[in-house]
Amino acid sequence: MKNNEDREAFLKRAKEGSIGVSRTERNTRTYNVDVKRIKAKIIAILMSGALIVGGVTFVKAGIDRFNSPTNMSNMSREIGAIVNQVDGPDEMRYISIVSQNTHRNANGPYYSQEDIAKDLLRLDSRIFDYAFCTVCEDMGEDINNKVGVNGLSNIDSVVYYLKELSKNGTIVNDYVSNEFRDVESLEKYLVKYGYVDKDGKASLDKFKKACDEKAESILEIVNESKEKGASLS
Repeated sequence: MKNNEDREAFLKRAKEGSIGVSRTERNTRTYNVDVKRIKAKIIAILMSGALIVGGVTFVKAGIDRFNSPTNMSNMSREIGAIVNQVDGPDEMRYISIVSQNTHRNANGPYYSQEDIAKDLLRLDSRIFDYAFCTVCEDMGEDINNKVGVNGLSNIDSVVYYLKELSKNGTIVNDYVSNEFRDVESLEKYLVKYGYVDKDGKASLDKFKKACDEKAESILEIVNESKEKGASLS
C-alpha cells in the first residue's frame, strides 16, 4: 500500500510541475535569398583578384605613368608612346624608345642604334633633347659598350646615325642636323652645350638634371605629340 501511495504522490507532483509551464517556441525567420546576386558578387571578387594577379604590369604601368610622370623613367615611356604604333593596353604602348629597339640573338640582348636614331628623328624638335637624354638614361651601364658601328659605343652609334640620316635626307630633320654639327660623340655633345662639371669635363648627370628641370613643359608637348602622332618623314 505504501508503495502505491508513494507512486501516486510522485505522479501527482510531476503533473503539477508541468502545469503552467510555458511552451518554448523557436522563432524562425525566413529570408528570400537571391542566389544569382550572391553568385555575381562572388564572381566579381574572384575577377578582381584575377585582374590584380594577371594585370600587375598593366596596373604598375598606370601607377607609374600617372603618379609621377615627370621623372626620367616615366617620361621615356611617354615619349616612346609617340613613336610606338602598337594598339593595345598601356604595357604594350608605353614602352621607351630603347626598349622598343632592344633585340636578342644567340649572344644576348642588343640595341638597334639605327632604329633608335630613326625614332628620335621622328619626334617634335622641341622634345628632341629631352628624348635623347632619356635614351642615355635607359641605356644605363651599357651606354659606353663599344658594340656599335665601326667599334663605336652604343650611344655614339646613335649619334652617328642621327647625323647620317638627317644629313642625307633619309629622315629630314634640320634641327637635329644643326644640333649635331661638328659633334661626333655624346661627350662632344655635352661639352658643346655646356653640360660639364667643375673641371670642364663632359657630365651626363648635368644633362639629366637640366632635362628634369624642364620636364613639366616637355610633358605638355609630349601629350600634344601623342594626339597628333609622330611625323613619318
